[in-house]
Amino acid sequence: MTTSVLEKPETVLTEVNKEELCKKLCLNIFEGLLEGYEELKQKNPVQAEQFESKITELKTQRDHQKVLI
Repeated sequence: MTTSVLEKPETVLTEVNKEELCKKLCLNIFEGLLEGYEELKQKNPVQAEQFESKITELKTQRDHQKVLI
């Protein structure tokens, strides 16, 4: 028996799992952005001050997200 490529997968996430997944993805995005801005700050010391304000903002948002998890 073959299955069609267009068939939907049988796995269905519950609402709780979707919410937890979204929270963790959001946290991972913040972590990735922080890493990127830290690298930019090191590579471009002239603009370090601009990057530092973004880093501070992202850390605040990340910490808030950690509280929600």
